[in-house]
Amino acid sequence: MHRLGRREPPPAPLGRSPGRPRGNAAPQLPSALPRRHGHHPGKAIELLRLDRVRVLMETTLASTAEIARRAGFGSEERIRRAFIRSFAVPPLEWRARFGSPAPT
Repeated sequence: MHRLGRREPPPAPLGRSPGRPRGNAAPQLPSALPRRHGHHPGKAIELLRLDRVRVLMETTLASTAEIARRAGFGSEERIRRAFIRSFAVPPLEWRARFGSPAPT
């Protein structure tokens, strides 16, 4: 309690200034990323996942379902659509073209 009988406001949670309204912790993040990196956050994450898929398709014999799981895609269909959207070929065709040969 303040000495005049008024209550002092509680301290602001970490990461917020006292005058900033709730829910606006980082309002500029979604708009700042495209200016700085060229992609919105969701697209940037998808591109990182697709790069992981590409590397796994080229260097392992893991199934598409296993690669989808390891790269953070929910299903083989989602990985296939995203791969075609970005690379213009399905993942298995990419593997056939650029993957290392299977050990004999």
